Amino acid sequence: MAHQDGHIRKDKARRCWFGMWREDVLQPDGTIVRKQRSRKLADISSRYRYKSDVKPLLDEILAPLNDGKTDVRGTMTVEKFVQTEWMPHCERELSPASVEHYQKGWRLIAPYIGKTPLRDLRAADVTDMLSTMRTQGKGHRTIKIAKTTGSVIFTRAIGLSLIDGTNPFKAAILPKRREKKQAKPMTTLQDIRRMLQVVTDVKARAAIGLTFFCGLVPSEARGALWQDYDGATLKITQSVYKTHTGPTKTAAREAPVPVIAPLRAILEELRIADGSPTSGPILRGPKGKPLNVDNLSRRVIRPALVAAGIAWHGFRPNRTGISTIATALAKDKGLAAKGLLRHSTLATTDQNYIQTVPAETLAAMTELERQYEQCCAVVVQDGVKATINWACSSAVRAGDS
Repeated sequence: MAHQDGHIRKDKARRCWFGMWREDVLQPDGTIVRKQRSRKLADISSRYRYKSDVKPLLDEILAPLNDGKTDVRGTMTVEKFVQTEWMPHCERELSPASVEHYQKGWRLIAPYIGKTPLRDLRAADVTDMLSTMRTQGKGHRTIKIAKTTGSVIFTRAIGLSLIDGTNPFKAAILPKRREKKQAKPMTTLQDIRRMLQVVTDVKARAAIGLTFFCGLVPSEARGALWQDYDGATLKITQSVYKTHTGPTKTAAREAPVPVIAPLRAILEELRIADGSPTSGPILRGPKGKPLNVDNLSRRVIRPALVAAGIAWHGFRPNRTGISTIATALAKDKGLAAKGLLRHSTLATTDQNYIQTVPAETLAAMTELERQYEQCCAVVVQDGVKATINWACSSAVRAGDS
C-alpha cells in the first residue's frame, strides 16, 4: 500500500475535525474493497484550532497503514468478529456456564460497539460507553461485566493479529461505584446447623451438605457420583450444568475432598432412601438423572427455611462460608480453603471466597487491644490513682525516648 497523508476536514456545523483516508476493507462476503474511511479527530477548541494542530492525530491513525502493520481483517465489525470467531472459540474451549456468561456480557455491549470496525475502537470510546451505561441506570457489577467481556473479545483479536496496539477495554476507565458494595452472603456453622434441623427432605439435606461441607458449586454437586465416594473422600470427576454433562472447570477441581461425619450420615441416609445404589448420581431425580438443584432449592429448601425465619440466598454462600471457616480454623492464610475448593491458585480463593480478617491484621489489632487495656488500667502509685491520661502520656513518652 502506497504512503498516504490523508485529508483533514473541518465540520463547522458540528464544530469538530474529521480525518479521511483510503484503505482496504473486508466485505461481509469475504471480498476486499478499497474504500474511503473517516473518523472524528477532535472537537474544535483552543487546543485544536488549526489543521496543523490535529495533523498528529491523523498521522497516528495512518502510521500502522503506512508501515504495513495492519491486517485487513481488522476492518470487520466487532459484531462480525464475535459471531464468526470469538463466540465459536468460546463454545469450543469453555464450559457451558462460561459461554452463557459471555453471551450475556456481549448482549450488554453489542448495541454500543457492534457496528464499529475492530481497529477503530479506542479506549476513549469504551470509556464513553461505560459512562453511558451508568447514566442509563446500569449497576456497577453489570458495567464491570461489560468491560470484562469486551476485554476478552479484544484480547482474542489482538492475539490473532487482527489489530495492533493496546486493548481498548483494558485501557478504558471504569466508572466509580455509586452504590454501596453489598457484602456477599455467607453461611456460618450456626446457619448450617439450623438449616439441617429445619429441612427434612433427604435430597435437599444432601444438596446443602455437599455444597457446604465439601465446598462444591451446584454443578459439581449435581455431577457427584456414588462410585467416586469411598466413605472418607469424594472425588469430583464431572460437572453438570443444566442439561450438559462435561468435565470439571479445571483439572485442579478433580482433586478429592474429605467427607466428615455430619455429611457421611446424610449421604448414608440418602443412599438407603434411594435403594442403596453403588453408581450413578448422588443427587438423582426420579428417572435416575442428575437432580435439578435449582428446582430443589425453589420447591423444597426455600419454603422450609423461610417458614422458619431463616434467610436463604442459594447454594453459593455455603461455599464461601466453609472456606472462611476453614481459613479461620487452620490459620494458614487460605491454604486449607484452597485445597477444599480445589482452586489452581491461592489468589482465587483469597479474593473471591474468604471473608475474614487477615491473620497479620488480627494479630496487630489484638496487640493494640492489649496495650490499650494496659494503658487504660488504673495505676496505683504512692496511694494515688493515676488516670488514663497519665498512663497514655507515659506510654507516648516512653515510645519517644
